[in-house]
Amino acid sequence: MNMLYYSIVPLRILCIAVLLCLMTLCANTARAQGALTNGAAHDGAISVAAETDTWTIAANKGDRLILQVAELTGGAGFTPTIEVFAPDGTRLAIDSDALAARVDIQAHVTGTFTAVVRDFNQTGTGTYRLRLAKVPGAFIVPAGDDGGALVNGTKHQGTIDRGDLDLWTITANAGDRITVQIAELTGGAGFTPMIELFAPDGARLEEQRAAPAVAHATFAAETVTRALVGRTVADVERDLILETLKHCLGNRTHAANILGISIRTLRIKLNEYADGGIPITPAGAGDYQRAAVAG
Repeated sequence: MNMLYYSIVPLRILCIAVLLCLMTLCANTARAQGALTNGAAHDGAISVAAETDTWTIAANKGDRLILQVAELTGGAGFTPTIEVFAPDGTRLAIDSDALAARVDIQAHVTGTFTAVVRDFNQTGTGTYRLRLAKVPGAFIVPAGDDGGALVNGTKHQGTIDRGDLDLWTITANAGDRITVQIAELTGGAGFTPMIELFAPDGARLEEQRAAPAVAHATFAAETVTRALVGRTVADVERDLILETLKHCLGNRTHAANILGISIRTLRIKLNEYADGGIPITPAGAGDYQRAAVAG
């Protein structure tokens, strides 16, 4: 018994030592950057391979959180990647691309969410710019950037650089008809104007994009709720799922995260719709969009 006892002790010590070593290595590659400010541009750097930068977001249940990260330097060897984690550590969304990546979630609980920025392959290095759009909530307009309150009938000019999010507000009363139109002035084939409209509670009311010239969106306050009356739950659920999938450019994982359902449940629903002859946004539909922007 004594021989067996003494032969096991060194193994335990070795295991503990290796575990502590691994924990130290992991801790050295993660850097806390601080809290994200709504509307601000936050610059950061992935200076060594496998490094990750963590940012925090204070959100209330129902808040819409849109984050975009764009590469500033690093070239082909740096692929910006962004992940968002819930207060309990559950990963809610992830996206990566050669030049810029975007995640879009609606907070399911109140608390502190975490955004993680890294290189996709964890081998590249480079600098990046991270932006947050949170609805509802006060936001800042950085010096030299565009955004703020829209004035009825006035032309508002702005510039979108890589990964940019320009935030504008509209004051409306229930029943007001609101039409917003965005037009490309410069940018060519590589720039696709996109506009999104959100209700005061963070619900997305409309999203439009068009290449190369104009995108417009129209809605009347509270008409979304009124449009639900008289429809079956199944019909509303179907349209919500299909519109969310369309918004995610066919990405099933992102759509499931936004809807708050499992990927398996989403696939079952989509198979049911497809069997009924309803068109489904194909997986990978966003590849063309990304290629157009990157080109």
